[in-house]
Amino acid sequence: VLRDLHHRLSTARIVPNEIENAGHDPNGSWAYGTDKRTLQAFVNHWLEHYNWREHEARLNSFDNFTVPVHGLRMHFIHQRSMDPDAIPLLLVHGW
Repeated sequence: VLRDLHHRLSTARIVPNEIENAGHDPNGSWAYGTDKRTLQAFVNHWLEHYNWREHEARLNSFDNFTVPVHGLRMHFIHQRSMDPDAIPLLLVHGW
């Protein structure tokens, strides 16, 4: 999987030029997605600096579970806070 990811990142085609009059919001949001320099910086970081196995091991150190929901197998991590007054946090993503 990591070999495939490395290949995809190293061969990714990044838009050659910035889009003129793209409607860049001065508050920081991008009307047409991320800009070229930011995307190149992320790709470079993931290729040259990010330790995928270290982060994989960290995620796998938590209690991982799966549960069927409407015919799909949903994966989740259930980790209680050491702070008894902590506010519960639910992170959800589409895959």
